[in-house]
Amino acid sequence: TSYVPTGAATPQPSVGNSLTPNNYAGLTYAAGDLGFGPLSFYAIHNSPTGDYLALIKPGAPTVTDLKPMPLSTDPLTQGGAGYFALSYAEDNPGAWGANLFYYLRIDPISGHTWFGSMIPALGSRPIDQWDLGTGRGFTDLAYTSTDLGLGFGPSRFYYLRLDPSTNTTFFGWINPMTGTASDIQNLGSVYRTLVFTTTDVAYGASKFYSIGQSSQTQTITFVTIPSHTTCDSAFTVSPTA
Repeated sequence: TSYVPTGAATPQPSVGNSLTPNNYAGLTYAAGDLGFGPLSFYAIHNSPTGDYLALIKPGAPTVTDLKPMPLSTDPLTQGGAGYFALSYAEDNPGAWGANLFYYLRIDPISGHTWFGSMIPALGSRPIDQWDLGTGRGFTDLAYTSTDLGLGFGPSRFYYLRLDPSTNTTFFGWINPMTGTASDIQNLGSVYRTLVFTTTDVAYGASKFYSIGQSSQTQTITFVTIPSHTTCDSAFTVSPTA
């Protein structure tokens, strides 16, 4: 589905039944040709046989599993598990090479979240680069080469994480050179997706966008309730909210 800045949605059924079970996560976009044609969408396909890098071509329309995302050193083995966020960078933010995909995955055995990179070409495999620890609740990843003026400099990764203690989403950044993941602020609600664009789509240039659910709290106040016994007549309690 595509959305205009006013929020109006337009169904885009062009990929039809090309999407297959079980789930697709970490949608990202590359304008350049990474070997599979320009102007392409990429995602992680969490299939029953493991996780795969998928190519989505809405205009074709096709959805294709390009290659498995294995945990072993053999790139041709069955896909691994736990990959859930995907981003792309043309430059070389982590000194691992230009034109790479970057991902987050939860190790199914240790529960640790890993930040890693992957060459788009077939025959290559994901490489875990930094261990981000356990229990932080990362949900999505975005990249920008733009210096946002926050004091972190250009070419940085930004994340969302659902904090298990507050049940609210924190916005933060990952330094690809050190593997440090630092919170910037508590967004106060629950947000699941994160994307950045330098283009002004009606709200100003160089902004992040997200989809989420507002978290609201409600206070219920009861007037003083007199003491009662089991055989008293019925009485009414009138709280205000």
